[in-house]
Amino acid sequence: MRLRRLLLYAAPPATVAVGMAFGPSLGPKQAAPSNASPPMPQPIDCSVHEEGVEARFNYQDVSVKALSTRRDGSSSDGHLIGANWNPQRVLVRDGRREKKPRTLDANGFAMLADAKPQHSEYYDERAVVGDYYAACEELVKRVSGASLVVAFDHNVRCDTGKAWGRRLRGGNRVQGAAALVHNDYTADSASRRLAMLTQPPTLLKESLRAKYGTTPLLRGPAVDDAIAGKRRYAFVNVWRPISTVESKPIGCIDATTVSSDELVTLTVHHADEGTDGGIYFASHRPAHKWFYYPAMTPDEVLLIKQWDSHGGMARGDAADKGHATFTLHSAFADPTTMPTARDRESIEVRLVLIY
Repeated sequence: MRLRRLLLYAAPPATVAVGMAFGPSLGPKQAAPSNASPPMPQPIDCSVHEEGVEARFNYQDVSVKALSTRRDGSSSDGHLIGANWNPQRVLVRDGRREKKPRTLDANGFAMLADAKPQHSEYYDERAVVGDYYAACEELVKRVSGASLVVAFDHNVRCDTGKAWGRRLRGGNRVQGAAALVHNDYTADSASRRLAMLTQPPTLLKESLRAKYGTTPLLRGPAVDDAIAGKRRYAFVNVWRPISTVESKPIGCIDATTVSSDELVTLTVHHADEGTDGGIYFASHRPAHKWFYYPAMTPDEVLLIKQWDSHGGMARGDAADKGHATFTLHSAFADPTTMPTARDRESIEVRLVLIY
């Protein structure tokens, strides 16, 4: 039976309220800590095919209308109030086998070769902000054609490092792989973040203050025009493996297969800044087309669009397939992962673009 037909017979949904852990069959197993995000669903047996692999992703149930959480100064989230997880089995296509590569502008993500062996201190906050930010800015400016590109934040992710309570030298805690279908911004939170970047870095962002002092990261007429809606702006993440990915790769949904109907907003209360942000979660839609790039190396990066004011959905034209607005994405359990595979380590740098 061909894989496209197999997908019509997806595993029956297992709707699990937050606070429950999944067993191998995705049924409730035991209570999880109240502040836990959902665990990554188990890999699916016999799910490797010519086009890619099958995996389960943590979607929200269609009954969910809104969620909220509190984020502390180390970028860790608390209890997800209102969450109702509904894992779904989907095909994740191997992007390396695609004849037509996905692009940042049209599809919302792109994988690129980008050898940066000189940047090895990813666990040092000041080294990342002082050197690696500039490398990411140069790369994204070249690829996007934006006139201004500024890096302003980053995370290092490794489940083992998180379990050990590891911190970046001079920075935040190491975070775990985000095994839930989401996008980092919403229409409201993207515009708020843009405005916030015109203010001086907060005392909590010591590494940014060391670099910029009290000077805002964004300023000038072009920025004013972007805030006023007269100029295009965007947010893009540069996602890079710190070591070759042997487990928990990241998958992205082609933005042309996403509609506003399946989106649900998570309001994020930032305890350190006294502000509210927001991200998108999503319910499952059979039309979603997932892609990933197996065994990514430190000499490769995945550019992931988090918001584009020129995108079709941002302008109220969901039918505009020429400009992606954002990219839903998630880590997942790759069924080809070997028992001896090392835990995934990655760094993602967030950048703002003004066109």
